[in-house]
Amino acid sequence: MWHSHAGQRTAGAVIALFAVSACTTVIEQKPTPREEVEVWLSESPRSIAVEVDRTLPSVTLRSRDTHPVQRVGKGVGGAAYGGVYTVAAGCRGGPIGCVIGVVLAPVGMVVGGVAGAASVKSTDTVQSAGSAGEGPAKMTIEQVVDLPALLEERVVAQQRYAGRHSLTVGVAANAEERATLRLRFTDIELFGDPGENPSLAMTLRATAEIQVPGATSSNWGSYTYSGSSHWVSTWTKDDGKLLRADLRDGATAIARQAARDLAVSASRSSTAKVAWARKMAADPELEAWERARSNWDAQLLRDYLDAYPDGRFVEQAQRRLARLNSPASVLWR
Repeated sequence: MWHSHAGQRTAGAVIALFAVSACTTVIEQKPTPREEVEVWLSESPRSIAVEVDRTLPSVTLRSRDTHPVQRVGKGVGGAAYGGVYTVAAGCRGGPIGCVIGVVLAPVGMVVGGVAGAASVKSTDTVQSAGSAGEGPAKMTIEQVVDLPALLEERVVAQQRYAGRHSLTVGVAANAEERATLRLRFTDIELFGDPGENPSLAMTLRATAEIQVPGATSSNWGSYTYSGSSHWVSTWTKDDGKLLRADLRDGATAIARQAARDLAVSASRSSTAKVAWARKMAADPELEAWERARSNWDAQLLRDYLDAYPDGRFVEQAQRRLARLNSPASVLWR
C-alpha cells in the first residue's frame, strides 16, 4: 500500500511539473514581430505615415492559349470513341443490349467529346507587355497616372476603415505614437491575348510592411485587385479615361484592404506574450531567473547566481540547483 501511494505521489508530482513547464513555455514564447505590431496598434489611437515605393515593377502580359484546334480534334475523336464504345458495350448483352447501346450512343458521344476536349490543357505565356504587340504597349501606365502617389492618397482617404488611427502622407506627428505603413507594388499584370487590339484585364498586387517605435517591423499583408476585361482600343480611348478609372479603382481596393488591416484587434495570447516580453525587458534579473527556472538547467541557475549574487531569487535558485544535483534529480528531468 505504501509503495502504491508513493508511486501515485511521484507520478502526480511529475505530471504537475510538466503542466507548470508547459504553461511557462506558452507564456514565455517570444511574440512575433506581427504580434508586437498588432498589440501596439490596439493599445491606443496611433498616427501612421503612409509611404509607397516609387519603383514600379515592369508591366507583364499573361496570355492564355486554349489550343482550340487540338481541342476540336480531341473532342471529335472522343465523341467517336464514346459512341462506338457505348454500342459495343451494349451488344455484349445480346440483341436487346445492342438496341439499348444504339439508343444511348448519343450520350456516349457527348461524354467522350467533352472528355476528349478537356484532356487538352490551356497554357499560359508570360512576357513583357511592351514586346507583346502594339496593343499592350499602348497601355503605358506610367504616362497615365502616378500610381504610387495615387495609392498614398487613397490609403489616407480610407480613414473610416482604419479605426481610431490617423493616416497621413509622409512624416506622422508624435514620435512615440508614430508608425510607418510602407506599401510596394509587386505585380502589374495584363491578362488576355497578344495582338493589335486584344481584350485585356488588369491585375495589381501590392505588399505592406509596418514599422513601429522601437524598430519593430513586420510584413503586414499582401493585396490584390483584378479588374474587368476591355479591348485595348477601349482602354486607350479618350486619352486613357477608362484606364485611369480602373487604376483608381485598383488603388482604392488595395487601400481599403490595407486600412482595414490597421484596425485589427490583438488576440489574448498575443497580448499576454507582448506584456510578458515587455516585463522581461524592463527587469533583466527577472528575465534571467525565469529563463533558468523554466528550463530546469543547472548551468542557467549557476549563471543567474553568478550574475546576481544578492538577487531576489538567490534562495530559490540555490534550492533548485541542489535538487538538480541530488541523486534523485533524474525523476524531475
